[in-house]
Amino acid sequence: MLTLLAKEYSDFYHALQGDLAQPDSPRRQQWNSINELWLQEYQRDPEASAARHKAVMYRLIAEHCEPTIMPHSPFFFETVMRPPMNWGTPGDKNMCGAALYRQRISEDERHDLSRKIHLFQVSNPERLASFWSIYGGYFDTDHHTPGYTRIFQLGFAGIRAEILALPAQNDETEAMLAGIDALLKIATRFAEKAEAMLETETDSLVRRNLQMIASAARRVPAHPPQTFYEGLAMILFVREVMATLDAIGLSVLGRPDKLLIDLYRADLAAGRLTVPEAEELVAQWLLPHDEKTFVRERPWPENSTCIVLGGCDEDGNTVFNELTKMFIDVHCRMRLFTPKLNCRCSAESPKEYLDLISGYLRRGYNQFACLNDDVLVRALVRMGRLPAHARNYVNGGCQEPMCEGYEHTAGAFYYFNMVEAFRVFYHGIPTPDDPAAANVAAELLLPPLDEEPPHFSNFYQEIMRRYRRFLETSTGWLREKGEIFSEIHPSPLFSSTLDGCVDNGLDYTAGGARYNFTGIACMGLANIVNSLMVVKKAVYDDRLVSYDELRQIVADNWPAGSEPLRQQLMALPRYGDDEPEVIELAARFMADICSLIRSCENERGEYYQPSFFVYYAFRSIGILTGPTPDGRRQGEVLAQGSAPSRNKAPDSITEVLASMSALDFADCPGNAVFDFQLPLTPHLTVPILSATLRSALASGVATVQPNLVDVEVLKDAQIHPEEHPDLTVRIAGLSALFVKLDKGIQDEIISRHLFQAG
Repeated sequence: MLTLLAKEYSDFYHALQGDLAQPDSPRRQQWNSINELWLQEYQRDPEASAARHKAVMYRLIAEHCEPTIMPHSPFFFETVMRPPMNWGTPGDKNMCGAALYRQRISEDERHDLSRKIHLFQVSNPERLASFWSIYGGYFDTDHHTPGYTRIFQLGFAGIRAEILALPAQNDETEAMLAGIDALLKIATRFAEKAEAMLETETDSLVRRNLQMIASAARRVPAHPPQTFYEGLAMILFVREVMATLDAIGLSVLGRPDKLLIDLYRADLAAGRLTVPEAEELVAQWLLPHDEKTFVRERPWPENSTCIVLGGCDEDGNTVFNELTKMFIDVHCRMRLFTPKLNCRCSAESPKEYLDLISGYLRRGYNQFACLNDDVLVRALVRMGRLPAHARNYVNGGCQEPMCEGYEHTAGAFYYFNMVEAFRVFYHGIPTPDDPAAANVAAELLLPPLDEEPPHFSNFYQEIMRRYRRFLETSTGWLREKGEIFSEIHPSPLFSSTLDGCVDNGLDYTAGGARYNFTGIACMGLANIVNSLMVVKKAVYDDRLVSYDELRQIVADNWPAGSEPLRQQLMALPRYGDDEPEVIELAARFMADICSLIRSCENERGEYYQPSFFVYYAFRSIGILTGPTPDGRRQGEVLAQGSAPSRNKAPDSITEVLASMSALDFADCPGNAVFDFQLPLTPHLTVPILSATLRSALASGVATVQPNLVDVEVLKDAQIHPEEHPDLTVRIAGLSALFVKLDKGIQDEIISRHLFQAG
């Protein structure tokens, strides 16, 4: 059955992808005709609210979409209204759900503000410096999660009733109703399609699937699910169809072991379901995400889709049950890459849970992000969430935490290159020829530290003063730009699932949700701490080199003749060493930079929240980043997340964890990810690996991503890829087949520091 279903998906999505590759293909023409119908309505009243314009497209998509059923699947979700590799983000040039987004951006006249931001984008070939990568420009259009708990409790008919019970309606609530009506109409069309197919279908297995769809699509998502199957069907349908209607990246498929466990147990008790049947349903439910986005064929197989397993419920009770194990087992048996496995854990997690994860890691299944509830729940509460909401956090796209049903945190929106900023604070940048660019640089940057401050404490204060100016200015630009986003790309249907939006009559982009934080992902923590340590020890304490000499050597990119000094400076205590002086400095810098970020206000009236989550920017932006006092040369990778830097990391992971235990990662509600690579040797048994994971969680690290590799096997796979077709590695917030990766990425993974465990 699964083999047939995989072929159905593969054939269908490859054909669709080929069709969409042709600009005048029938599918593109269909989408263009829908966009034309929408544009005609838009032009009748272009000044109408964005919510009203979005409601028009909801109706058009519901009417013109093409419900498509795979005969060997009991699930229904494909409307053929967006490209296979798109999970909802509004990037495709004529994706229907993004029509308003494209139209309003084309009308946006804030060119000066856009130029300010673009001058420092890493994607700008004329950049003044590689300070940041702003994902989405105005607002994070990815990394969302619907309010699945609310949907499971009320169904969309119940949410609709709540909206109708409001004392008064406005454009936003009427658009929410239009979105719900469109969603339910599409579900009904799937039921009708299944019923029509049943009239001629003779295969008994296919008939059973069609009967299941015909029944379920008339119940969910209008009403709460009554069976395990209906719960699975509801999650998948809502994620896929809402992403199409709202054109936002819906990255999270919920917490299925928490959402579905009562339905599963009730089905077993009533004799409606057996364990093998449940496993088959889970396999069919997991399968399309790899197939429709061609993850085994692509050199960068991102589709931003994840499930969250384990952890605790709203009352703090442990979630580790039959479904936790089933989803992990089925995922690993099928050797899937998506949905990504985000496993919530803690230092008190059941031994069986950590052993299950460790066992698959030992078999080369490098697919796990282990999220530390002990830290992340506390971090979310510290930022202002209620404990019950924080305990039901999920992670969108990669590891960005958000309280399901209460917020969108824009967790991977502003990637901030702290290292390039430090370098410019220290050295300055050439004065731009363009007077306008010079004015922008002066607005963002205080003068460089050309003169030696009298003491290290003064140097540190001046660095932090420049970080404050930088962060307040840059977030001010983003705040001004983001204030118009609710009139560019609202998502009324999505908003209806978030607590607060219905009662406030506001879209989530306008601050309608209960919480409205935005993330700043900080790059190069270890590089900054190490650079500060070099200045402190080498310039001020031990007088190994003068302030001016060090500035010049670094500016010259550690030239020939400076290598003895470079090695001497790299031998100083560094981030990750279990040395009190560097630990104290790391804790101080972390606390200070996090405090600065939390003081910056966003466009929705709340604040930015810090993270040390960097995806793959440690390399993609690192190659554009200048040299630094820690011994790092121009273009070398930055430190990855909260991990030590690559040049001279401690050998023992125990030492690193001991040093990190003194850092308060609960100051990072956006997460702080520790990626570490361990040697895949017989010595690293499941008990040793589980103990290492538990030690990492107990140390207070927010998230760990282990990668177990045999470096010699990786090198051989570069030469003989045909002999290692299933070799899997963890890159950053995603995993991939090693042999499909670009050689530069392969080399980077091979060059990673191998820690020793046990």
